[in-house]
Amino acid sequence: MNSAEISVDHGDSRGRGADAALTAALCYFVLAAATIHLTSDGRNHATMWPADAVILALLLQHARKHWPVILAAGWVANLAANAVTRGWTIGVLPYGAINMAQSCIAALILTRTGRVDNLLRDLPTVAIFILSAGILAPLLGALAGSAVSMVNYGEPFGPQVLRWFMSNSMGYLIATPCLAALFDGSYVRNIQTMPTRQRLEVLVLHASHAITTYVVFAVARVPLLFLPITTLTLLAFRTGRLGIQLGIVTLALIGAMQTFLGHGPLNMIAGDQQLRDFYFQVYVAVLLLTALPIGAAISTRTEALQIVAERGEALRLILGQSRDVVLGFDGNGACRWADGSIERLIGIDRAAILGRTTEVICLLAPPALSRMLADVGRMADGGERLEFTPLLRSHLTVEAAVSPIPRTADTAGFVIVLRDVTERKAAERAVRAEAQTDDVTGVLTRPSFRRIGATTKRKGGASCLALIDIDQFNSINETYGHEVGNAVLGEIARRLAVHLRETDIIGRMGHDEFAILFECDLATARTIGERLIEAVRSTPVYTRDTVSIIATISCGMTALDQSIGLDDAFEAADRALREIRRTGRNGILIAA
Repeated sequence: MNSAEISVDHGDSRGRGADAALTAALCYFVLAAATIHLTSDGRNHATMWPADAVILALLLQHARKHWPVILAAGWVANLAANAVTRGWTIGVLPYGAINMAQSCIAALILTRTGRVDNLLRDLPTVAIFILSAGILAPLLGALAGSAVSMVNYGEPFGPQVLRWFMSNSMGYLIATPCLAALFDGSYVRNIQTMPTRQRLEVLVLHASHAITTYVVFAVARVPLLFLPITTLTLLAFRTGRLGIQLGIVTLALIGAMQTFLGHGPLNMIAGDQQLRDFYFQVYVAVLLLTALPIGAAISTRTEALQIVAERGEALRLILGQSRDVVLGFDGNGACRWADGSIERLIGIDRAAILGRTTEVICLLAPPALSRMLADVGRMADGGERLEFTPLLRSHLTVEAAVSPIPRTADTAGFVIVLRDVTERKAAERAVRAEAQTDDVTGVLTRPSFRRIGATTKRKGGASCLALIDIDQFNSINETYGHEVGNAVLGEIARRLAVHLRETDIIGRMGHDEFAILFECDLATARTIGERLIEAVRSTPVYTRDTVSIIATISCGMTALDQSIGLDDAFEAADRALREIRRTGRNGILIAA
């Protein structure tokens, strides 16, 4: 099984290499022969040399193990094209080697930097593409190729270096992106995904660009070199990087051919054909330096918009299943998008919010939210949070998180995230309640009682403090154990709480000591205290099997007023409690 898989893989690899070699040979021969025939006198270098772009595009799209066969096929095609157009001599052999070498150098630089999938992907990619394929590789090739031309045909070295460099540089920069998109199927996929109307629009735009270019270089009797720039720019913005790549190739082919044939505005320039060819190369170079960054910017923008659209759709799907609500507002406070469980949280639907200002939300929330939104421009980066109960959903507690969307000089808008925190708040209240109450008796703990007592005292009004102690409680623990002792504590606390009023507060201060805060005068508090003593001693506080425990309590009491602090009141009540325990227990003593 493994052997078969390996065999198939090697077969596919050989097939891909053979296909690439065949494509390289055919395309290179056609482009090279046509370019030499149309833009060269057979001795000097061609005005534009797009043939090497075929090799570079194929090298960028195939693994390095296929490069030797692609380069070999290109070299053979180069020899054949030179032999057909210039006549066979031994001197044409080096040309193919030089062309293949410069293509290999450009491919090595681009593959090492990882910039091969889209040569107009972004500005850094365009810069590396221009540096490698537009400057370095053709310059090295120009030096070697011009030396060969000087030996073979006696051509001057300096002008030939410039001509080779310009023709090869323009060929790489113009044709490589277009050929790469053609070879990897980008053009076919792009056309297949277009609706019929858009296909017609693209066809009309390219036809208009081709006709405009032909008119400028073949028909017009006055210089109109600016016109192709307008149609090329229109192609860039309407068809993206694929359209601008094809548009540049169209302009270069038509312009180069007509200029070489003696037509067009560049032939109005006085001088020989090489000078006019040079001006055409400069013209195309200027267009390239303008069009390639535009193509890169459009490609980046298109990809960014696609990513935004995909993430936006994913966000809508997530929020559609979420219990949260996300509202986006612009700088004027108008809601531009809304997603999530809107009606469940605030009681109105999505349509009632979109396009409306924050007043819609503020009407359903407390004034604090209005104040927060009014100051959104001065918020910190992390935003602010507020909890409120929606007017139309009074059973819910909602958290509003407001975050500004920053811009260079001011605020571009803000986002409000609404979250249902009802369950969380209920859990927090339960935790707080559990922390405030004693595990054994269920009444307030000592810290909670003192905190509430201090708050009550600050309110003013008549109030009294009572400290209660269970008589002989240590004997109950020693005789029956701590489990029974805890049961006695719980029952006594229950009886005390039952006979207190709603305004009275009870807490456990320690082992068997309780404190009660009465909101009344001392006489009323004494009456209630006597009722508590009777409630405890009247019936057993613990009964099980043969065990029946009757308990009594002692109480020290003092009045609270603005002249006495809470600590002082505790000391006074404690002194009275110790005195009643010393003199007999099972009663109340008012502190002197």
